[in-house]
Amino acid sequence: DENGDYVSRISMSDVHWEAEQNTGFASVGNRTKPKGQVFINESGDYPTTWNQFRGRLWLARTGNRWEAYISKFLPGTETDDSERFVVWVDEE
Repeated sequence: DENGDYVSRISMSDVHWEAEQNTGFASVGNRTKPKGQVFINESGDYPTTWNQFRGRLWLARTGNRWEAYISKFLPGTETDDSERFVVWVDEE
């Protein structure tokens, strides 16, 4: 934003130190917008879905409509496979 604060976040993280289980995360909001929205905070359809991740992370806004997309490519390609797509409309 105009103050240099982030307004959104998207990531793929290995947050479980005892297991191989990547977690996709996408959200909007920061300390100046505490009522933000978490779109995605999961490991996919199964705990191992996004392991060995090579894929696409994207977050877009048009007006008050936000879209988050996480996709793991099929091995050896750039074809989207295991994916999650979420839309949120900011009514505030």
